[in-house]
Amino acid sequence: MSAAIDWVHGYRGYKCRNNVRFLKNGSVAYHAAGLGIVYDPAARTQHHFDKHTDDVTCMAYSPDRRTVATGEVGRKPKIFIWDGISMRDSVCIQGKLQKGIKCMDFSPSGKFLVAVDASNDHNIAIYNVKTGVCVAFGPGDKT
Repeated sequence: MSAAIDWVHGYRGYKCRNNVRFLKNGSVAYHAAGLGIVYDPAARTQHHFDKHTDDVTCMAYSPDRRTVATGEVGRKPKIFIWDGISMRDSVCIQGKLQKGIKCMDFSPSGKFLVAVDASNDHNIAIYNVKTGVCVAFGPGDKT
């Protein structure tokens, strides 16, 4: 049984880009260590998405300004797609990508999520956001 987290002091800024954003309700979503964090500046409270088993290395924000995706480092990294307002997870993706997730982004419609891994091939996968099904996969550039 894990202890409840009261407050997280810090933010991952090292080797990260585009990893803090205002959500639809005015809260701020970002990550530190293995957590997705949502800070409500009006109430001065934090909520924590704690399903990851390794450090979160990137985040993506859907155009709906509510849905968030977080990707982790690791041999078989996981991507979670979750609601930044209710803090409920909807999809866990694992299997195609290796060595960690380097970057992600949602399509303009919010229906798809593209992710790039940290393998030598920098594999690229495109997932259906609702189901987590991989709809396209291939190697990227080795440089």
